[in-house]
Amino acid sequence: MRQMLRIASKDLKQRVRDRSVFIVGIVAPAMLALIFTFAFGDVLDPSGSGFEATYGFVDLDGGDASVGLGEVLAGIDEDQFSIESFENVAAAEAAIDDDELSAAFVVPEGFSESIGSGTAVLEVVGNVDAPVGAGIAVAIAEGYADAVDRVTLTVAGSLAAGADPGELDEVIAAASSVEPLGSVGAITTGVRQMDGPTYLMAGMAVFFLFFTVQFGVASLLEERRVGTWGRLLSAPVTRAQAIGAKALVSFVLGIVSMSVLMIGASIGLGADWGDPLSVAVLVILGVLAATGVMALVSAIAKTVEAAGNVQAIIAVALGMLGGTFVQISQDGGLLSRLSLITPHHWFIRGLNDLGGAGAIGDIIPSIVGIGSFAAVTGGLAVWAFARKETV
Repeated sequence: MRQMLRIASKDLKQRVRDRSVFIVGIVAPAMLALIFTFAFGDVLDPSGSGFEATYGFVDLDGGDASVGLGEVLAGIDEDQFSIESFENVAAAEAAIDDDELSAAFVVPEGFSESIGSGTAVLEVVGNVDAPVGAGIAVAIAEGYADAVDRVTLTVAGSLAAGADPGELDEVIAAASSVEPLGSVGAITTGVRQMDGPTYLMAGMAVFFLFFTVQFGVASLLEERRVGTWGRLLSAPVTRAQAIGAKALVSFVLGIVSMSVLMIGASIGLGADWGDPLSVAVLVILGVLAATGVMALVSAIAKTVEAAGNVQAIIAVALGMLGGTFVQISQDGGLLSRLSLITPHHWFIRGLNDLGGAGAIGDIIPSIVGIGSFAAVTGGLAVWAFARKETV
């Protein structure tokens, strides 16, 4: 055991001096997660607490209906929306061009008079650089139009039924009682799910984990190539100890990479991973799974270059299939079923299960999934190394 630790310590010192392990294991996944987070912005915030939009309001009508619309818009959620009035369309469009507005509501002349005839048109001018805010503005306009249609049809139906026109105030008031036209907020469901930034960091961490651990097991092939493997075995070191030391290096590098990324995401992005003990179990099993599959490739490959190419292909294929970038649909299709063979899928699923205040008992399927992958690939790697050393 002491000899194995000495070899592992020597290899770890070499990897620390080789800056590439830090780039692959920490810098690259952290930078990609940050880029995705800033690129998608508030779309990744399921609570909607970070979303804000400013809308313009241009009243070219000045009638009762347009004034009422202005009051309705002023009453929407003030935490996420704000309304600014403009005298003409050109001023509102200039504000949109300057990215000061997400969209503008334009009430054309004659709007109030045309409501009764069903020919009223409410225009929405959207900002092409703010598709989410512009889309919400369209939805608000459609909601207002639906409310107007409801009142109009209610009044027409009441008059057709013989109602007294002077007693329609209560009917109109009841038909006008609608939910707010615009609101962004959290939706409470029974589904456990990581928030957007946490999901991205989890995906990047486990994706690059498979590249990080290869620095340890692949060094065995490098030592064979440069001729130091034979000299290592001439020392009082068994083959099992030497191979175990390489696997230990991969394991330590993987643990350090995952720990740094997850702790950094908690501090920098406010990522919430859930129960620490359960997360630790998932991380350890994930590192073992990554080490197992990369060790298997190193045991089978004949050269460092061949091992690196195959390891990269496997890492990318498993990562994409496991949903590290885009979550694979769980509708029972072929890709959904294939994702079940990847440790990435079970790792992310486990973190999702912990997202709703879950505990160790809630991630048993993930533990079994990742553990099975690690056991199979690790066992095959041991068999392949033993067979290779005896040939």
